[in-house]
Amino acid sequence: MVTATELCELAQENLIRASNALNGQITEKLAKAMLADIPSFAKLKLGAAVKVFAVVLFVDMRGSTKRAMRIGPEKTFLTMHALLPVLAKLIEANGGFIVGYRGDGLFGVFGISSQGKNPPKLDMRSLLQQAATCGMQMVEAVERVVSPALEEYGVPGAKYRL
Repeated sequence: MVTATELCELAQENLIRASNALNGQITEKLAKAMLADIPSFAKLKLGAAVKVFAVVLFVDMRGSTKRAMRIGPEKTFLTMHALLPVLAKLIEANGGFIVGYRGDGLFGVFGISSQGKNPPKLDMRSLLQQAATCGMQMVEAVERVVSPALEEYGVPGAKYRL
């Protein structure tokens, strides 16, 4: 299980990097390091199909378009750099894989191995529990970790809702 302290450190590290980027203090080397920090998750290959069972978890921030228009691009940039790594970390910690990022959201799957197959013993109830637990941890992490971290950077709106 990932601790709140670990998630807080992850959000803070990404906020520092994103803030530096906004302030023109980003170098090509730092930009590559930022990309290297993204966990390498197994990706589903396009153009191939396999019959597998999985639980899909899609997470999206409610009202993000209106919020982005209200707070502006810089604070939206900071928000995404604090939010998405924390959510991705929780999916990984709960045994899932990231399928992709879409704007202010991400898709995760539970029940597929790194080879794109189901495990020998497939327990759908357990997969549903993993995804539900992950979703509950995400809501808690946004409230207890991401929101306070963003407030320290002057990003308004203490309650970001998933």
